Amino acid sequence: MSSSASNSSHHRKLALIISNGNYSRSNNKISHSANKVNNLAEKLQSISFKVTKYTDIQTDPEMFGNVKKFADEITDGDIILFYYSGQSDHVNNKNYLIPIKDDIIESDRDVEDIATSADKILERLVEKNTSYITLFILDCCKSYMRKAGPKSKNATESKGLREMKLTNGALIQFACAPNQTAPGELYSKHLLKNITKRKATIENIFHSIMNDVYEESNQTQKPLTINGLHKHGETNLNKQIIMIPNIVSDAKWQSQAHTIAGGLGLGTDMNKLNCPQGICIDENQTILVADISNHRIMEYTRDKKEGRRIAGKTTSGYNRGHLSGPLNVINDADSKRFIICDSNNRQVLQWTRGSSKKPKIMIDNVACSGLAMDDEGSIYISDSQKHEVRRYCAGERKGTIVAGGHGQGSRPCQLNHPTYIFVDRDQSVYVSDSWNNRVTKWTKGAKEGIVVAGGQGRGKNLTQLDCPTGVTIDASGAVYVADHWNNRIMRWGKNAKHGDIIAGHRYTSGTDSNQLTGPTGLVFDEAGNLYVSDSYNHRVQRYAIKED
Repeated sequence: MSSSASNSSHHRKLALIISNGNYSRSNNKISHSANKVNNLAEKLQSISFKVTKYTDIQTDPEMFGNVKKFADEITDGDIILFYYSGQSDHVNNKNYLIPIKDDIIESDRDVEDIATSADKILERLVEKNTSYITLFILDCCKSYMRKAGPKSKNATESKGLREMKLTNGALIQFACAPNQTAPGELYSKHLLKNITKRKATIENIFHSIMNDVYEESNQTQKPLTINGLHKHGETNLNKQIIMIPNIVSDAKWQSQAHTIAGGLGLGTDMNKLNCPQGICIDENQTILVADISNHRIMEYTRDKKEGRRIAGKTTSGYNRGHLSGPLNVINDADSKRFIICDSNNRQVLQWTRGSSKKPKIMIDNVACSGLAMDDEGSIYISDSQKHEVRRYCAGERKGTIVAGGHGQGSRPCQLNHPTYIFVDRDQSVYVSDSWNNRVTKWTKGAKEGIVVAGGQGRGKNLTQLDCPTGVTIDASGAVYVADHWNNRIMRWGKNAKHGDIIAGHRYTSGTDSNQLTGPTGLVFDEAGNLYVSDSYNHRVQRYAIKED
């Protein structure tokens, strides 16, 4: 298959993940096995996998029956992921996955009679999916102990898995090298870290897992990768640019925020900000900040208070390398470019990280307030003077109106000074309709917006907003908005009649760690931690999500 077919959004993604941990024989039990499966399921679901999971399968018929049931759902051209965490053994050059009722396994024959052949599982999955991709992951590093008995006078210990043959269309990865075992949960840690990487090829993902485990184990544990994907070109598991966290409906955040940038008063030093506005974050928790009154874009890496200026000159200007009042910034998914709303210069710039070249003017003559990017790489810009939002596909200069465009007003087809915007994976556009004191949602192709927050006039009640700015959503469709002049962050559940305050001290301003003064930019990381540009306190605050 050519690389032109490599866009994973054209293919269904199905995962079968199995955890066996509660073995009959106590010395074979595996702690946290079920947790690994639950965590992996959550990760895969976040990148649009349909997940089937089983825990503590007791017998071979049950194990293979579940595999066959899953395989019957496969249609040729699907991306398939199989993951097994549990005990294993090998007999006659074949690998076997051990069910939890293992109390009679003494000999090779017992293993063959009671356990499930990994080779047989792979054959079953591949035969249903001959033209595309099967990912086969065996997380089996703990030594398996057979019992002592009449067939075997002494308990014997397995020595890990045997290498499996190369299968076209499949990538196989073992948590350990063949004929080796290892303690701990190192492999699953790095599987979870890498599996959802955006815009990374499958080969790069599994290469990163292998290298990360090898390095962290001080070269004592090296996963085996058997790659039969060469004919498929470059394929992504997660093409998505947009990060939308899974947050439960009753989630809470710590009331005391941690300052991650600024907070030392206004200034031009690398540890200070001056009225920060739009912010964005990548998967490494690197923050970009539009430092509007310092006319620059700042970058803050994790746990470092002092930032780095990556665009602008700290003085207003139009010439090369200068910015004037940057209001917003978004990071391209490959982290090599970022896009800036250079508001006073009425232009949107594309800046290449580390390049000495003049930044590219993408769009000019626009009163840009908000920026967003969809999964196809199209750029969305809110124009606060024309009271509209336009989408610009690659190379376009005129764009297409996707929200507003009927003059200034409060009718469903209108906007009034739109500022921050967010675009979801269906290309619905959420707009902070700031002077209408509401957030509206415009589904793809819609001629009118739907009020999803506020819309009850300017005010402090839970049904009201006062100049909403930053806006984002979670996977459930709940809307989060920076309620600028009420000095708070609000959450509006899907179809809710009122919002709830999740950050800030009611509607009073202040400089304490539980207070905000003019919050503007708003973003989540993948774990659901909340980041807010606390504009008039000249800082960026992080509110940690409370764990169960």
